Amino acid sequence: RLDVTPQEGLGVWSRVDELPFEPGRGYHAVLGLGPSGHVLSVKGAPEIVLTGCAHLLREGRTVRMTAAARKGLEEEVDRLALQGYRVLAVAERPASDRRDLDDSRVDELTFLGFLCLADPVRPTAAESVGRLTRAGVRIVMITGDHPSTAAAIAAELDLLDGGRVMTGPELDEMDDATLVERLPGVAVFARTTPAHKVRIVSCLRRAGKVVAVIGDGA
Repeated sequence: RLDVTPQEGLGVWSRVDELPFEPGRGYHAVLGLGPSGHVLSVKGAPEIVLTGCAHLLREGRTVRMTAAARKGLEEEVDRLALQGYRVLAVAERPASDRRDLDDSRVDELTFLGFLCLADPVRPTAAESVGRLTRAGVRIVMITGDHPSTAAAIAAELDLLDGGRVMTGPELDEMDDATLVERLPGVAVFARTTPAHKVRIVSCLRRAGKVVAVIGDGA
């Protein structure tokens, strides 16, 4: 468990620079200055953040990240995601006094813990999905969530129906013709970017489907 309770007497922490979250980046990084010096703090998709972690905090001590420890953390992510949680990994490391921040500096991190966010399906969403399905509309879920989180939510909405979950990185490895062929067997697209979403819709239309997009901001 990660203690995020503010503690008194730790002094003032100020932000120096940051890398905002972007779907293609997969994390949000902040360079800050505190009483003990500069600190680089990172939170984001576990599969991205963990690749930059060389150490982990265990029982108050910093130890080297081993292959076995990494595998155990990845299994924990899947366990949490299958419960429908949105999971973020949190990591940090001491930093130099350089004031510029770029992606190349996000390495040699110490893993601190996972942050789990509960975002249950709204009753109105489940009702709408059911009505559309009964009307003969095929629903495809497209999300930036972890594949296991997406699968858990889709199962709750009865969207899987034998279909598979495909990820954004899998999309990147196939051309449009291959994607059009595989679309009928896919119920959920996970870890997608806005560009992936446009491509999926375009390929559905190329396959002769009439497509409507609903959801956040649509």
